[in-house]
Amino acid sequence: MVIKPENMLANSLDKTIILGLRDGSVYRGTLKGFDEYENIILSDVVRTKPENERSEGVKEAVFKGGNVVYIFRQ
Repeated sequence: MVIKPENMLANSLDKTIILGLRDGSVYRGTLKGFDEYENIILSDVVRTKPENERSEGVKEAVFKGGNVVYIFRQ
């Protein structure tokens, strides 16, 4: 059985996901929406940092689909 990315995203709405971006940064937040280009809208977003650095948080963010390398659902 093949799982399509849009099905995985649809099943992840209002759930916590982790996004890895091309530049190596990693973000965690609640999936609020996406489109056919896999642009992602997250709320309560936290950018993870190395252990000794403080993480940054924002209320809501949009991520361009072409910059996303991976998506994990927690």
